[in-house]
Amino acid sequence: MCAELLERRLAAILAADVVGYSRLLEANEEETLNALRLHRRELFDPAVETHGGHIIKIMGDGFLVEFGSVLSAARCAVEIQRGMLERNIGIPADRHFAFRIGLNLGDIVFDEDDFHGDGINVAVRLQALAAPGGIACSAAVRHEVANKLGLDFADQGEKTVKNISRPVHVYFADWGNVACGEGMPLATNGHTQAPVNKPSGAILPFDGSDDVSNPNGYDEKQKDKYKFKIDTDTSGTSTDKVWSLIVKPELDAGPFDEKQNFGLL
Repeated sequence: MCAELLERRLAAILAADVVGYSRLLEANEEETLNALRLHRRELFDPAVETHGGHIIKIMGDGFLVEFGSVLSAARCAVEIQRGMLERNIGIPADRHFAFRIGLNLGDIVFDEDDFHGDGINVAVRLQALAAPGGIACSAAVRHEVANKLGLDFADQGEKTVKNISRPVHVYFADWGNVACGEGMPLATNGHTQAPVNKPSGAILPFDGSDDVSNPNGYDEKQKDKYKFKIDTDTSGTSTDKVWSLIVKPELDAGPFDEKQNFGLL
């Protein structure tokens, strides 16, 4: 007797999960459930529809979405994460909603009313590796997206993940957030800050040496060609030594503005 053939379909798979959902529920069950419904109705579901996706499975605060195109899946993921960043503005940090998203390209196996397959399993494991508000993707997704969407990718190397026999090569997509997996920076009021595109320079430890061959030194004769600004840590948590900011002459764009906020790279 021949085994029944299962339906298989190659698809781009988006796995999303709400960060800290159990904690949010414990703090305020009704508010959390209503907030999730609102985020779905106003952002998540419309983004999926706009990019040609189809939600194939919902697991409480987790979602599996199928796309016919890797680029469409990536565009949807970025739209969701940018949208959630905006929606959290003005909300206390302990009530923020954030998704982790994993993207993979692989087979989906259809079994009556359920869905299985290695492609789905990898997408779910990638989602678990992503930072809050972040997007983790497989090498296949990285290859397909390439430079078509203007995204940068941070190569995390091969990772061993649960219930997957082979290592999975992981990339973090940088859509304007922190791609290294540390999450979005918090402002002093506890709210999430969007990245700010400002001039930046190299940060070098300054030891006062006048030996120009020393990369950590400084030539006193050239002091008029450099401008400095010491950026102290206002959080009160840093124990690092003070760093000096050196702006190379060829990068000098004009008079130094004391109000300029230089960020540490």
